[in-house]
Amino acid sequence: MDIICGMRKKHSNSGVIMLVIICTVFVASIVWGLMLVGSPADALAQKLDEHRLRDIDELHWELESHVASTGSLPETIEEIDTYKRFLDPRTGEPYTYKQVHTLEYEVCVTYETVTTGNSDAYSRVPKGDYIDRSHEIGEVCYTRVILNTEDRGNIIIR
Repeated sequence: MDIICGMRKKHSNSGVIMLVIICTVFVASIVWGLMLVGSPADALAQKLDEHRLRDIDELHWELESHVASTGSLPETIEEIDTYKRFLDPRTGEPYTYKQVHTLEYEVCVTYETVTTGNSDAYSRVPKGDYIDRSHEIGEVCYTRVILNTEDRGNIIIR
């Protein structure tokens, strides 16, 4: 009987050791995975910033269209029919828009992550120009000038 109990005890210890090893590997792989891709909160912040960048691009196009059809920039963002599309995805507040001069405006957004000068950080605008969308965490303002309003095909946003 002692031999059987002793064997069971050894077998039981082996199972516990194996379970500890498996759990350790499992936890280590989760930690390693989170270190590689970031936390779910980081992933969400990145997606929200991507959404903000798309909104800013679309808003630039909407402002260009507005100038092409009216000859001037709107004084407020609410003058654009589609302005309700341009709300911060986290706060639900509109992005800050300000007409600086007749054909110059500023749009500001608040980012949650840092984007460096990789290919995803650039946005195509009319005439093949690219606008650098690299940004730090916090509020970033983009100032643009529409240079030519005579022909919609020649409008350039900088």
